[in-house]
Amino acid sequence: MNWFSFRYWWFVWLIFLLAILLFSLKCCKHQETKSCGDSYNFNERYRAIDSLLNNCCDCASSADTSNVPRPDNIISCDESVPRNANGENSFHSQAYELGPNPGNIALCYFTGNVHPDNIKVIYDGQVLFESGMVLTGENEVCQNIRYDYRPGKPTFITVTVDPSTSFETRWTYRLGCPH
Repeated sequence: MNWFSFRYWWFVWLIFLLAILLFSLKCCKHQETKSCGDSYNFNERYRAIDSLLNNCCDCASSADTSNVPRPDNIISCDESVPRNANGENSFHSQAYELGPNPGNIALCYFTGNVHPDNIKVIYDGQVLFESGMVLTGENEVCQNIRYDYRPGKPTFITVTVDPSTSFETRWTYRLGCPH
């Protein structure tokens, strides 16, 4: 290799210069440049953004919730009557209307100290809270649950109780409105 590079040094430089020339031709092709006077692209983007902003004036009031299926047994969250069962070991489900205002919901429940029960709060198919099969002892347990209404989604949540299998199970719960 040394013999070749010393004897044909001009050939090595020639290959080097040709490589630089080919690289510059391939990488630095003349690209079409737009001048500042060509405002078509800018105006098109401006109109698209303006259209999006004009169509999104109040998304919450324009959301269509008519296609959201509503349960038959839905009641208002203002009805703070405790739901309870003494010796009832069947599945319980109750839907509560909360409206479009987000906030924290207070869920206070009591499952006693003998037979554990599972209480779930479900919004739009997602479990917001689940107690698990728990015993609360002699005291009621309260839990704040975050409710964030999403436009086009339901305005109600469902509270379900999956009680223990014993006929001596006792559970109760109260649900507040978002605040």
